[in-house]
Amino acid sequence: MHRLVQASTSEIRQVGSWIKTSKDCVLWAGPSLSFPIDLDNLPEVIGGEGIESYALYDEDDLVGFGQLVSKNHERVHLARIIVSPIRRGKGIGRLLVGCLLKRCREKRYGRISLNVVKSNEVAFKLYTSLGFAVSEKPTSDTDSPDAYYMELKPNKSVQGTSADNGH
Repeated sequence: MHRLVQASTSEIRQVGSWIKTSKDCVLWAGPSLSFPIDLDNLPEVIGGEGIESYALYDEDDLVGFGQLVSKNHERVHLARIIVSPIRRGKGIGRLLVGCLLKRCREKRYGRISLNVVKSNEVAFKLYTSLGFAVSEKPTSDTDSPDAYYMELKPNKSVQGTSADNGH
């Protein structure tokens, strides 16, 4: 049984411990987070107003993490999506993104976006299969020349997202 819950500071620190290299850090957090990660301060560094952090569990095991960043009243941005290194390649990423998208729809965001590092082919293929497409980045967003800006195509439904939302 999978469940998505608001992430605690200890869960955020555990997720940070999954990042073992500077390349992993860039893939997860972009160029804004320095490596090695300061696990004690990580919750404050990646948190803030308008940012919601979520942990995905499989039974009692933390298997994924992602954030929703409110960009304005009509758009939310998926950020810092990561799956536990020992659970990669098993469909957890698809489940995690599906749960985050469900949460976005519950909050009635009209547009959903994300960035993906251009060299991260696995993530790019996943997001494309879920209905995201490379789009023009809003001028209000920070420029990331090494990443694609993607938005979910309108009216795209996501399959395979059966997880309890922890309610």
